[in-house]
Amino acid sequence: MALVSRFLDNKRNSLIIFSLILIIFISIEFKGLSHIDPGDEYVYIYMGKLVAEGYVPYRDFFLAHPPLLVFSYALLYKLFGFKLFMFKFVELLVFILSSFFIYLIARHKFNYTVALLSVLFFLSSKIILFESTYFLGMGLTTLLFLIGLYYAINRNSYFVSGLFMALSALTRLNALVLIIAFILILFIKGDKKNVYHISFGFLLLFAAINFMFIIITGFSFIQSVYLFHLLKPAIGSTTLEIFTGFIKENFFLVTGFFLFIFSRKREISIFLILAFSYFVFLAVSKRIFSFYLVIVIPLLSIIAAYSVDYILKRYNGDSLIKYSIISLLTIIFIVNTSISVNRLYDFDFIDFGSFNEIKDYINDNSKNEDLLFGDATSAPLFALFTQRDIALNMPDTNIQLFQTGVVDIEDLIVKLNSSNVRFVIIRPLSGIGSIREFQAYLESECKLLKWFKDELQGDFLLYGCGK
Repeated sequence: MALVSRFLDNKRNSLIIFSLILIIFISIEFKGLSHIDPGDEYVYIYMGKLVAEGYVPYRDFFLAHPPLLVFSYALLYKLFGFKLFMFKFVELLVFILSSFFIYLIARHKFNYTVALLSVLFFLSSKIILFESTYFLGMGLTTLLFLIGLYYAINRNSYFVSGLFMALSALTRLNALVLIIAFILILFIKGDKKNVYHISFGFLLLFAAINFMFIIITGFSFIQSVYLFHLLKPAIGSTTLEIFTGFIKENFFLVTGFFLFIFSRKREISIFLILAFSYFVFLAVSKRIFSFYLVIVIPLLSIIAAYSVDYILKRYNGDSLIKYSIISLLTIIFIVNTSISVNRLYDFDFIDFGSFNEIKDYINDNSKNEDLLFGDATSAPLFALFTQRDIALNMPDTNIQLFQTGVVDIEDLIVKLNSSNVRFVIIRPLSGIGSIREFQAYLESECKLLKWFKDELQGDFLLYGCGK
């Protein structure tokens, strides 16, 4: 064991192993770079397309998040057009860069062994394996927060740290919880100088961007980014269900995390407090999604890696206990990671079976200027692949838009009647397709053209509307 520790605690050897971990990770994720299925990622990519074409979020279309998310998508769209492989590859690159900053932070705070274990635990967790090729934006939020943490911990440059943390919060507001917790940690430690520097850097950028969009778009920015989330009803999976699923799918990471009980907690206190703060936030939130957990995985990975390293060193003189711990953790890791990878290939990376059939039908039965509308998980997908526009510049038709009153369904129907919408695609009893008034609109103003039955994704109804 001492020989292994000496081998790992070497910069050259450490970087070689780090590279090998990345190669294995990329080889696992490669199939996901061309994977197609209905989902929210196409909503955000389509919004990026709108921004690239000169439309302004909040004023010209609804966006429930701060602006940096779709502006990053707009940049990619400007550079590459709609090439799904490039969008997914950039997301994968974001997670690889995140692992690099995890490595740098853990190496600086502890040693090369903890740095390597942190990267291994991060990239092998089920949620990271799943989200690394799904373009939902939480990866960018996580990367920017980690860069901010790096500048604070490694470089002692708290003003720059505040700037990157502001960028993180300008992608998704979830980051605010960790940012506030980090500033409070500094305040409690009595580090007033750095509290000032990080707060100034954060507020300078975060407030400036918010203020700029309030001037440009008015109240709609505040309503979309802030009030909408406060008004959303608590529907869908419960927090307990999300947490239970997370523990089952990331059992090794959770096991490693709870080993902190046997370690010197003071050395990892900053990571423990940040992780605990975020879990409290999730616990009291009305509705959460599993990908919200992405940003806390680096913290859990560092805690687990440090705890494992500490315990092995603690029992370094007792070979039986030491090798028993190593054997048990290795078995748990291999089993848990194997299950996660098998899940990717047996379910998550299975392509949308009806995709080509629906896409070809739309291409063969409409003109380029005809518009699409409908279900948020599928209408933007087919709009992008068929090069059709979405009516009313409304790729997001999340049912909560109507439940909160942000969008009036009757007003929407009036606008659709005066638009050039050719096809409306819905999923029965799901999303906008479950709204009674919209169902009545489809029955009176449109005609059911095709009913697609997909073995994995369920049913999709395609209506023809207009002329």
